[in-house]
Amino acid sequence: DAKVPVTVITGFLGSGKTTLLNRILREQHGKRIAVIENEFGEVGIDSDLVEQAERTTETVVEMNNGCICCTLRGDFIEGMKKVLTDVRARGSRLDSVLIETTGMADPSPIASTFFLDQYMRENYRLDSILGVCDAKHLLSQLEAVREKSCVNEASEQVAFSDRLLLTKTDLCTELEIGSVLQRLKNVNPFAKVLPMNLKDLETPVPVEELCDVRAFSLDKALEFDSTFLDDQDDHVHDPSIQAFGVKLQGALNQARLNTFFTEVLKRYPKEMYRMKGILDVKGIEERYIFHAVNCHFGGMPQGAWSPEGPRESRAVFIGRGIDHTWLAGQLRLCFEEPWSGTISSNLKSIHA
Repeated sequence: DAKVPVTVITGFLGSGKTTLLNRILREQHGKRIAVIENEFGEVGIDSDLVEQAERTTETVVEMNNGCICCTLRGDFIEGMKKVLTDVRARGSRLDSVLIETTGMADPSPIASTFFLDQYMRENYRLDSILGVCDAKHLLSQLEAVREKSCVNEASEQVAFSDRLLLTKTDLCTELEIGSVLQRLKNVNPFAKVLPMNLKDLETPVPVEELCDVRAFSLDKALEFDSTFLDDQDDHVHDPSIQAFGVKLQGALNQARLNTFFTEVLKRYPKEMYRMKGILDVKGIEERYIFHAVNCHFGGMPQGAWSPEGPRESRAVFIGRGIDHTWLAGQLRLCFEEPWSGTISSNLKSIHA
């Protein structure tokens, strides 16, 4: 794969992003990683690590360990072109790119460039969205009361992420960590959680868990905890952002599915944060895997069904203010034979 894998990092100020990035730039992990601050970034790369170059234009600075650090100003795509051109001009290559997006709860404007721009599509690959969470303060952040028109940014960041780096676990009791893990699973059941004490300098940062993990690839099966779909309790922690999981028995009609996704994205263009699933589509022998961030959608047949078990479709929808009854009703219309297909979900109020 000649494309450079890109990890987009989100997280609250104080969650540990700066510490994480500075450690990646400092440690000997054998990877050539570009750490990129975009113009929204508030992170400060340590001055003793980076020569204080004039930062009015894009600046690419090489680290002692072979990584590079760069601040982008102005057009994001032009900046990303310059980074790659600069690296290749040195006769070098990149193993991964980390893009820091402090203050932007919604990483989709950056994520969308990897779908929509031809240069970005041809040279980079969106690998994962990494949310950095402060274990000590996360529950209070998730439960913070917002004005009706305002979204809870912490919930939004968790909802968007493919992986969640749980920092400051050394400040928490086991009971507190257990509560945090359960709450994260409720908001986003398919994000892998990686607890990490960033102050423990004896333990290297596991870059192989953060970079080139293909968490965003369509060839990855649905990896959320299967027990999530068996949970019959309505989650009432944060009624605005919820994960809605469904299982469908019965082949689905491709044209009706296309209509379904069009209608969902038309009705919830900003509110539907993530969609991900494996579908049994009539006329397609392989599993049909789909993945979406906001209105940016991708899907393809990928991998054979297990000969042992039934062809069961599974999907998760994570969003704010989504009418799950409407969603289930629209999904029911997608069966090839609507009268014989069955649908079950993690929200008991939806079962019909």
